[in-house]
Amino acid sequence: MIMEIYCIVCSRKKIETLRPVDSINLYLSPNIRNVYEMSKHDGVEFRILSGKFGLLAPHDKVERYDYLLKDDAVEGLVEKLKDQIRSQGIDMITFFAENRQEHPNWGPYYDAIIGACEDLGIRLERIEID
Repeated sequence: MIMEIYCIVCSRKKIETLRPVDSINLYLSPNIRNVYEMSKHDGVEFRILSGKFGLLAPHDKVERYDYLLKDDAVEGLVEKLKDQIRSQGIDMITFFAENRQEHPNWGPYYDAIIGACEDLGIRLERIEID
């Protein structure tokens, strides 16, 4: 059986909290919530791509943080993602992403997920969202 995940990049906007919360509740992006709901409807695992933590499952506990992935940290994230993909048995990733030209800060996140999938020979499907 193929292990597929729906994945979307984290967001800068987060709830104000001093304690760890489920990752699905930390980020204030409607796109994250929409992809999560779609994953539940489709019976597909869901992950949030964090530049700091890699692939977060919806109920992974996370403290509020501020971190923007930069080009010089992509290689490290690629290695973390490869370890997570292997250990979780992921065979396919459907990556929901905003337009890279319109959102240049997302570039390193794209590079990391693409690099990890290419290195592992994992199928990556990209779906552009608004």
